[in-house]
Amino acid sequence: MITLLTKGRITRFEYIKFMIMFGIVSLANKSAYLYLVDHEAFIYIVMLHIFGSIWAIGLFSVVIRRLHDLDQSGFLMLCLALPHFNYLFLFLLCVIKGNSASNKYDYYPILY
Repeated sequence: MITLLTKGRITRFEYIKFMIMFGIVSLANKSAYLYLVDHEAFIYIVMLHIFGSIWAIGLFSVVIRRLHDLDQSGFLMLCLALPHFNYLFLFLLCVIKGNSASNKYDYYPILY
């Protein structure tokens, strides 16, 4: 299943779309969490953590596919574990142009 999530490449535009959606959903998730902590709703807090974990898997998948577009290994995703550098890393993935030719990970993703 992991190979299905990390196979292929995505363009900068697709990556930016996902990151905007990820930011909005993460903000809503955090707001709901802060509200529920005040009201001691344990089951909802657990559900939000599960939902957040699923979103984290999606984030890792998108970052790996974006790295593949840059002809880099997915192991560079470990840069997300470095404090303060992780935001710079995600921003650089937004601005660096991918390869315009096929590479060892997949063919060039054509955006329609």
